[in-house]
Amino acid sequence: MEFFNIQVAAQISGVSAHTIRAWEKRYQALTPKRSENGRRLYSEEDIQRLTLLSKLTQFGSSIGQIANLPDEQLQKLIGKFSKNTDNLVSTKPTIQTSQIDPQQVLTNLFMGLSVFKLDIIYHELQKAQQELSAHDMVFKVLLPFFKKCKSMNLTSIQEKTLFTLVKFEVSKMVHRHYMKPQRMNKKIILAACEKDLQSIELLCAAILCTQHSVELVYFDNYIPAESLALISQTMGAHIIMLGSSTEGSSNLVEFSEQLQNHINEKTHLWMTSNKAQEKFKFMSNSQIHFFPALENLEQKLNEISQNV
Repeated sequence: MEFFNIQVAAQISGVSAHTIRAWEKRYQALTPKRSENGRRLYSEEDIQRLTLLSKLTQFGSSIGQIANLPDEQLQKLIGKFSKNTDNLVSTKPTIQTSQIDPQQVLTNLFMGLSVFKLDIIYHELQKAQQELSAHDMVFKVLLPFFKKCKSMNLTSIQEKTLFTLVKFEVSKMVHRHYMKPQRMNKKIILAACEKDLQSIELLCAAILCTQHSVELVYFDNYIPAESLALISQTMGAHIIMLGSSTEGSSNLVEFSEQLQNHINEKTHLWMTSNKAQEKFKFMSNSQIHFFPALENLEQKLNEISQNV
């Protein structure tokens, strides 16, 4: 089992070192181990408990009332608060007020990345996907994080591990979106157009959709063009967004042409890649729309939501 000092525990949990000491002394909220020289050492379970206590105090609970509750009960209390929040029905984009600082989340992620500590990265992602808005998650956390990853000499195994971990945890924002009883305006299918694709942009696009009044269908794996067209027709999709590699998929044009041969003229294709646009510059087709950056996509989603 790995242990961390109080500074790291404070950074990850979002509870200041001074507050941690106070909670231990006044309320016996937890009892960390001690090193040979008497310094506090916190396990992952300790940090998780601090995070739970912090979140409940942000919801309005008194630390004195919850400090000695077992972790399972703390989780149940958070579940009740979260359930009440998720049950709110809205026909407009959900503007979520973050209880945590996205810059601090990013700092902690960078810290975990610098020593490739997946437990730190995973813990931060768990907090972020529960607390941050879709906008902050994409533009203030995920994009800067993966930009940092590209600047490092990571192995292909490390890159794939990080993407898989991020996708698993962050996709929970998409899953929650499925459960919200919102009035939807458009149905958007997001899918990869090549095998073994690690599309950061497609994942970020899916997350941005969760904040708007669109019905989202997120396929994070490759689907052949003809199969995707059949699924689109069956579901009555208005838009299909294709994910390609950063360099621009070599078969993107061919895939899109196959797709267009099987979908009706009212279904539009969206792509978020400048290099993808270069591949289609010789084509004139009103069904295909390009977004130079995810900011442009968010603007379009805002327009769709306003028309609900």
